[in-house]
Amino acid sequence: VLWTTDEIYTQSPVGTGTGALGDRKKLSTTQAGGGFRTHDQQRPAAIRTFDTLGSDVALNRLLNPPGVAVDSDFAMDAHNTWANPAVVDAHVHAGWTEDYLFKQVNWTGIDNRRGTITTAFHSGLTNNAFFASPPFGPEGRGLFASGRATSGAPMTAIDVVAHEMMHGVTYAALTQRTGTGLLGV
Repeated sequence: VLWTTDEIYTQSPVGTGTGALGDRKKLSTTQAGGGFRTHDQQRPAAIRTFDTLGSDVALNRLLNPPGVAVDSDFAMDAHNTWANPAVVDAHVHAGWTEDYLFKQVNWTGIDNRRGTITTAFHSGLTNNAFFASPPFGPEGRGLFASGRATSGAPMTAIDVVAHEMMHGVTYAALTQRTGTGLLGV
């Protein structure tokens, strides 16, 4: 055989949702279990967005080394029309930040090795968003978590999501360059 070609193309489902500011957004999702989940496999690095539904037990399971993720951690929607603004913004803004990093500085994922980007919305977290570096997070790869402001607004605006993702990029770059992360830990 000198040459073969595959003419079959598959497309990942694209959903729509409404963000915290009432703006419509497209979400790259994955069909699973009779519905759709926030798992974007169309970018150079996969992005998965979890919703702990306010459960501290679920957040601690995701964080504690090595964190363990289960299918029920994914935000789910039966019709791929998303009504949870916090999940919509967290998932879409992680994708936009990945797009920027890839297109502007040729950086893929958080670790520049196409590592999965994992975000979690935890409504029980007040006035905070953070990056938990490895060995924390699912599979020990780190986790981005966001909560709500005292006003109740989700802390998933593009500047917050990008800020937390840059903590992950900085951590990965330092670790690859020096062998240790931030502050030598």
